[in-house]
Amino acid sequence: MSEVIVLQPGEIDEGTLVPLWCRAQCRVLYPQLGIGEADAAILSHLRADFSAARQSEPLLYALRQAALTGIAREFLSEHPDGTLIDLGCGLDASLRLVDNGRCRMVYADTPEVIALRARLIPPLGRETYLAADALDVGSLAGIDAPGGILVLMAGLVCHLPEDAVSSLLSGLAGLFPGGEAAFDGLGGAARLFSSGMGVKSYLPGATALSGLRGMRAVRALKSLPANFSTLPRGKRFKLRLLLGTGVLKLYSCRFDA
Repeated sequence: MSEVIVLQPGEIDEGTLVPLWCRAQCRVLYPQLGIGEADAAILSHLRADFSAARQSEPLLYALRQAALTGIAREFLSEHPDGTLIDLGCGLDASLRLVDNGRCRMVYADTPEVIALRARLIPPLGRETYLAADALDVGSLAGIDAPGGILVLMAGLVCHLPEDAVSSLLSGLAGLFPGGEAAFDGLGGAARLFSSGMGVKSYLPGATALSGLRGMRAVRALKSLPANFSTLPRGKRFKLRLLLGTGVLKLYSCRFDA
């Protein structure tokens, strides 16, 4: 792609740009993690206001990508012909990192984000771009996944109202019985510092999530991915503290069949 796209302020939600910029920064700051190469390539074709992104911690977005792609790899090892859905995908190309040459990949987001994505990251074979409303799981109803399905929701649930989170998860369980999901969010401990971050909901513990309709098993992820052992000790301590205190929560779950 040779086109350079210039975004005017307010043309796209800044939350779409923050993860992209942060992961690209990790390529420079922490090359040993192997994160951010694709993001940097996408970023080279985009001109926008990244002031909000510059106030963010790049490692949090690297951790999220590493954790969720790890879950996706586990899923594909058991379901090589499965379907991966990146719900609220933004400009994330993480699914390409786990592509096994057989799976299907569906990227879903608002119409304006999907339109921008199509210009910056044209879909490849076995990839589908879908304009969908995360608050309406019915927009995903046309997805046929006989080989199994995993719904990834990176950075989505904390921006939804609290009642919408449980409704979304229960709706996905009803739509994709026997399927799986993985997502991140902020725990209640994050209330101390997240008032200005636009956060609308805080994830409860695994026990509470397991009680939602259709949720068969919920697994909380509390350890850092293996390659994060190469980070400086202070950075590792900070990330472990966020996970250990429940400020940052990472979950994978399975739905009733």
